[in-house]
Amino acid sequence: MKNLFFSLTIIFMSNFVLLNETNATIMQFAQVPLPKGITVDQNGYVYVQSLSMLGDGGLYKFDPNGTLLSRNSNLFGAIRLEADAVFNILWALEKNGQLYYIIPDTLQAYPYLNVRDLIMSQSQTPVLNMLTGEKIPLWAIDPIFGDIAVRHTNDGYDLFISGLTAAGGIPFIVRLRFDDSSVSTNIVVASFPLPNSIIPPPFDTQPPGIAVNEDGTVLTALMDNLSGGTTPYYLTSFNADFPETNVSLPQFLPEFYGHQVVSFGMTDSAMDKGFYFVTSANGLNCGVGSAVFYASQSLDKVTCVADLSDFGWGQIGPNDVAVGPDNNFVYVAMSSNNLVLRLETQKADLGQSPITIDKNLSFTIPNAYYNGENYSLFFEYYSGLNWALKNVTTGDITKQQIPIEDDLSFNISNAEYDSFSIWLDFSFIGRNSEGIFLWSLNGYGFN
Repeated sequence: MKNLFFSLTIIFMSNFVLLNETNATIMQFAQVPLPKGITVDQNGYVYVQSLSMLGDGGLYKFDPNGTLLSRNSNLFGAIRLEADAVFNILWALEKNGQLYYIIPDTLQAYPYLNVRDLIMSQSQTPVLNMLTGEKIPLWAIDPIFGDIAVRHTNDGYDLFISGLTAAGGIPFIVRLRFDDSSVSTNIVVASFPLPNSIIPPPFDTQPPGIAVNEDGTVLTALMDNLSGGTTPYYLTSFNADFPETNVSLPQFLPEFYGHQVVSFGMTDSAMDKGFYFVTSANGLNCGVGSAVFYASQSLDKVTCVADLSDFGWGQIGPNDVAVGPDNNFVYVAMSSNNLVLRLETQKADLGQSPITIDKNLSFTIPNAYYNGENYSLFFEYYSGLNWALKNVTTGDITKQQIPIEDDLSFNISNAEYDSFSIWLDFSFIGRNSEGIFLWSLNGYGFN
């Protein structure tokens, strides 16, 4: 049996390599002066906040095709946005901590509360330092606030907000938990690097991005200890119910620790519970600077969606990111270029691409990528537990359908071969720039 496993491994590793490469079609969606915040509602309308104070700033509303529908010229400043499909509003957070809710139809903004006031009242409350596991008082001298994320539960809703204690200060994450008519404030976690944080400008005045999915997984980027003359940021995650429930402590994602991520904008993907985030600097093999990434729901895979530095965009870095309701489009606010970009992620129509297989484990993956050419990949068993790869244009084979998951992964279970059965597990990587499907083999075994 061991020899069979060895033979199977050699065949897949040496003869059939699926490229781990996902690109996006990039286009200019709109020209907006100094766009700082962006979000998309459940109907696909795009909202962009402009920092400009020259009479052309404020909150812009576009239809899905990029046509300007309306603008609130009175709401200008460094404001971040988050669409709330449950309440049918937009949350808007100013850098000074003022929180608004906005009616999408009219763009009218209403003051809700001031996060700064809530934080200052708890500035000496001990906060978890994720670098040591100890609790240390957080002295919020002149706090600066950044990104915002919302999560609804059966009991109410949470708002997660990123901040810095002051310019060049300690990054922290605060959770506002709304239950009935009350609100509780909890500075969930902070990162106190040693000996002192050193962040080069202009990054020293920008808190990290943050996002939360409906499962309660929170994604952000926090600082580690001083290394190489600067204080690095790494992807960080924790449970939305920390610290009240018995969940694990916030942690740097172990799969990506050591790969720096300077990100000021993140968002969850409601369709698949994954995450999108933009970077000004990254060590994730997507250029070294401005880029767009997708992180899987389990946060064990990060995919390069677009290297923006290839196009000369975002020398300072993208400010924010949003994703459309169907996951087909990702929007990026590029303040340094006065642009909003739209990226077509070129994902397959979920649930519309059934893979079929014969009982002897022969199967075809249509429109895939092999050795630089576009093939229909046909895998056919023959003696010795090997596969033959053919470029199939015609053929009449009796097959049965395999169920395919929403993320286009699929599992071949109990396929018959001679006197035993075998299983294989495939995950869908994405499409390349030509729209070609890419899969990878995760595992296999004998039943």
